[in-house]
Amino acid sequence: MKIYIPAWVCLAAMSLTCWAAEGKWLFGGPLPAADQPRFLDFQYLTPADEIAISGKSQPWNYHRQAAATYAVNATGSLPADQMLEQGIHCQNSVITLKTGNGPKYLHLWLGTWFADVARNLARSNQAVLSCQGQVLLEQNLTPAFIYRNYWLKGEDYVFSRKHDIWSRIVEPVLDEISFQATPVNGEIKLVCQNILLTALVITDSAEEMNTLREKIRTERRRVFQERYPWQQPSDEPMPTLTPEQQQRPFLLWQTYGTAPIHPWSRPKAAELTDLIRVFAARDEQEMFRFAILPLRDLPSLRVAVGDFQRSDGATISTAQNADLWRERYKETGSEGTAGKITDLSRLNPLSYVLQSMTPQDCETGTPRVFLLDLRVPADAAPGDYFAPLTFFSGQEVLQEARLQLKVLPFQLEYQDSAAFNFQLLGYTQWPDEVPGGNIDRRQKYLDFINFQRKYRFSANYLVFFAKTGHLEGEPGSRVFRQTAQEEENFHFTFQSLQKFGNLDHLILTFHYFHWNIGSGLYTGYPMQYYKPEDSPEKRALARRDVVNVMRQYDQLVQRHNYPPLRWYVHGEPDNYGLPGVQSAVEMAEICKEAGVKSFVTINGGFAKKLCPPVYDFLSANFGAGIDQELLDAVKKHGGQFGAHNTGDTRFQAGWQFWRMHG
Repeated sequence: MKIYIPAWVCLAAMSLTCWAAEGKWLFGGPLPAADQPRFLDFQYLTPADEIAISGKSQPWNYHRQAAATYAVNATGSLPADQMLEQGIHCQNSVITLKTGNGPKYLHLWLGTWFADVARNLARSNQAVLSCQGQVLLEQNLTPAFIYRNYWLKGEDYVFSRKHDIWSRIVEPVLDEISFQATPVNGEIKLVCQNILLTALVITDSAEEMNTLREKIRTERRRVFQERYPWQQPSDEPMPTLTPEQQQRPFLLWQTYGTAPIHPWSRPKAAELTDLIRVFAARDEQEMFRFAILPLRDLPSLRVAVGDFQRSDGATISTAQNADLWRERYKETGSEGTAGKITDLSRLNPLSYVLQSMTPQDCETGTPRVFLLDLRVPADAAPGDYFAPLTFFSGQEVLQEARLQLKVLPFQLEYQDSAAFNFQLLGYTQWPDEVPGGNIDRRQKYLDFINFQRKYRFSANYLVFFAKTGHLEGEPGSRVFRQTAQEEENFHFTFQSLQKFGNLDHLILTFHYFHWNIGSGLYTGYPMQYYKPEDSPEKRALARRDVVNVMRQYDQLVQRHNYPPLRWYVHGEPDNYGLPGVQSAVEMAEICKEAGVKSFVTINGGFAKKLCPPVYDFLSANFGAGIDQELLDAVKKHGGQFGAHNTGDTRFQAGWQFWRMHG
């Protein structure tokens, strides 16, 4: 079977004219191969089709650099929705429909499978869709708006087995707009500014439109079922219940951090309990995880936990030392970023996403899971503590139970333990986080650091909240300078991280010759100061500047006794083949010339051979092949080893670092 690669294209400032009585169009991708089915009888408008631009007919002038591309090939998976195989990012476009006279009915599908990434990177943050002068859609596409409305679309959904998998995870991806329009001189004009256009249909009557939409919906569902024939497993067997248990509104049982709970999971009889028990050392973070199986519908269910008390009155405040969460079901989906689903069990809803404790309607027979994340105070006296656990439906108390915490007579020491972090790039730099200066950006930055500290992660992945300096001089002689405000920002950043960041070093991203994104110093370094096609002379000047700036910045950090920097100058270079790894080696040499410590992440064979001799710090994942050969190579050249994107359970993560002396 042939595999084709449909692509999103970027339609810039131009017009597209279509002749229509009843019309059905899919936009953007190449025609399906001969042995690939088309979607119903839709017309595919491809880059090869001719359109009217300024009165002249010519092919579309699109460019892939400004477009996302669907990876529909042997390494990925077919989109769950056939409509999502193509589309156009209309930046500033007019679509003219030659319809004749009389009212027309139109329906549009808008969006992408990529959660609106394309528009987040677009030049304009305004999205406007209008027809015949009437505004149909108007959005201000700030990062926060995209985060709430696209990246996290469906996050508040409360799972119900009454909803099939198509309705839960596929249908919500595309937005749909229906409207009626009256042609002017036989034409209907759609004006699209920053609109992700997937498909459009037009009919002469509302009845025809309703029939057509139902036909399209049925076909989309059929194709999804054909591509992903997932069937919900049968319920596990129920435990034998006592007469008293049968009268309860739900069954309660204890579960653990990595135990999978699905909508069809059922407790064993021996697991049923009214006492959820955990032990922990002083200054340890531990979770109480427990589940209920409703024996009847439970509207507006919520959970409350009181303070922990010992028999002698000693108390651990739950409000001050714990967070109470409810979990939601989510399909784990594809493995990695390739979008490949190799096992349909990855479409099994799994309870593991934490949400705030707000009331939720619970249906009969679907388990609901809750988690109390407790941090035992360092000065807590050892012994057994108990806390009341209460379940409410609205204001009615449904059932009560208890939590038992056994505090062990010793304290955990975290010094020299492995530090785990997240790459939380740019979070505090989003301009809409401070509209009109109404939000204290420094407080936002402290919240950002303390969130990671609270859960014993390290905030050592350096992110700036404001400019800490700027560059002056001509190419080849640029220097790092600071205004009074930039110097103040610099000290606030490093002092905050030093005090609250739970770290002994900082990782500074500086992929200068890698992604061509400019400096990780947040200095306003020109984005295109260096280009791969530059002459050797210009490249030499750029390299000289990079060396000078790195040296200056590193020495500035050292002079103030701030945590030392590890310059993260290349990430997974095997993704770019041997040239990518050669670029990584060049960046390590630049670090050595500047007198700074170099850091790289690797995930392939070329980097496994070429990076250990030149890097001070090397982090690998399973793609590189973590073995004794790699460990020995790192040690031989005096480097230090770490791991990234490996093991997500406590045992896996801990074992990785113990085994590798990381």
